[in-house]
Amino acid sequence: MRWVGARTWRCPRGRVRAVERGPSRSALLAGRPSVVVLDEDLAALEALMGSRTGAHAAIEGLASQGRLHRVRRGTYVLVDQTGGLRVGVLDLIAALTPKLPRDGGAGASVS
Repeated sequence: MRWVGARTWRCPRGRVRAVERGPSRSALLAGRPSVVVLDEDLAALEALMGSRTGAHAAIEGLASQGRLHRVRRGTYVLVDQTGGLRVGVLDLIAALTPKLPRDGGAGASVS
């Protein structure tokens, strides 16, 4: 994988699918199909690329090629083969909202 020129990103043949599959598979296993959250899904790509810098370069390359659409800092939506985004609004909101610890809330007994 390498950068050619100012904005052109090239990945060796056969690696593009593998680079796409890493974050996609980890997002699917986390219950967020088509929504890639870098904080949680970057480890799968790091293992494939060998370094964190290479993983970030791969994500930026996929975004510049139009295979990922940036929704928010650190959050991307996978673009399908027809160029559309197939993610529900509720799935996207669930992926973007922070997870709060469940402490019992109202009605919990205090000891």
